[in-house]
Amino acid sequence: MTTAHADEFGPRRRASPQEVLVRLLRSAINRGWALRMAKIYGWLIVVTFAGVTWVASRGYGADATVMSLVARAAGTLAWVAGFTALALAGPAKDAAFRNGALALAAARGFSTQDVERAEMAATTRLLLEVVVPPLLALSLFVWLVDGQGRAGPAGFSLIGSCTFGVVAAVILGVVASACRHWGQGRGRTWFLLVVLLPWPLAELLLSPKTAPFGSIPGLLGVFWESLTRVTG
Repeated sequence: MTTAHADEFGPRRRASPQEVLVRLLRSAINRGWALRMAKIYGWLIVVTFAGVTWVASRGYGADATVMSLVARAAGTLAWVAGFTALALAGPAKDAAFRNGALALAAARGFSTQDVERAEMAATTRLLLEVVVPPLLALSLFVWLVDGQGRAGPAGFSLIGSCTFGVVAAVILGVVASACRHWGQGRGRTWFLLVVLLPWPLAELLLSPKTAPFGSIPGLLGVFWESLTRVTG
């Protein structure tokens, strides 16, 4: 076990056994290159949108147009989280370390359900790290710089955009974790089938009102529209 792995659960932090297990499994399933690229791309998106909102707010403040740009950024980050979830749906990067963590969990009395919940929590945390920090930074920029601390009623869409980012990361994290568990070595294939296949089928077989609820992209679209709607 490497020093980096040992630091995840070292004595410097007092954590519950469940939290320690989540950290261990997070290290096992973390695909470093995918997470690094996703985080870099996420911050590039935010920097780009921040520049656009600053230009759009000149003379108008943080109006509905600026808020809609934040909503677009949230939607774009959700797509980044989707591609990251696809990478995380595959087998654990460090299979030997994961097996050691599972053996330790079994020795400490953790059930299979405890391990599954811990893996799901670890996957969700990784996706939250991709989406939430950049989205919070963009929202703060719009509120403090574009709106000078006075976003008005339209500012509630900033909260909605951040909430959507959390919702998208949680949903995609749960799906990626389930596909990795049930699909084993074919977890990515399962993820693509679960996420993408129902999308066109729902559009073809369901009514326009119910079609969005028949697939994960459609459902996320419903959340996006309802949570990021500009009021006022």
